[in-house]
Amino acid sequence: MFFSAVILSRLSKSYLNTENHRREEHRRVTEKEFGNRIAMSRSARLNSTIGEYRLIDFLGAGGMGEVFRATHLKIGRVAAIKILTESASGGEFVERFFNEARIQASLQHANIATLYDFLEFQGMPCIVMEYVDGVTISDHLKQFGALPLPETIRILKP
Repeated sequence: MFFSAVILSRLSKSYLNTENHRREEHRRVTEKEFGNRIAMSRSARLNSTIGEYRLIDFLGAGGMGEVFRATHLKIGRVAAIKILTESASGGEFVERFFNEARIQASLQHANIATLYDFLEFQGMPCIVMEYVDGVTISDHLKQFGALPLPETIRILKP
């Protein structure tokens, strides 16, 4: 009896290890496919037209949207376009996205990107704003740490 219990125990552990390995492998494949689909959707969007703007380069992604560099077709102005992602298309995210646009539209400051327009692309809201070339705040903070208080005040002064 003890011998069969040991064999059963080992078989169970072996099965569980195999099952856990299978699940882990499935998770990795699923994440890779998801990443590939996202990359494909980003590259498929390049050269698309949103309003009077053509998407020319992918700049980055955040919690709610993806940001592209775009050019106005008639006047050649370069802009940044933030598109709400499908994963954030629930009611709460859409309202937050609209609120972000409202707040940005109400602000006028040399160190805040100007809102140009608010459009839709394939049913998703988009914020069209001034394109500012350079290092992101996040990258700057990672490289140099927090800004000294005098520098922060200088940046925020009107």
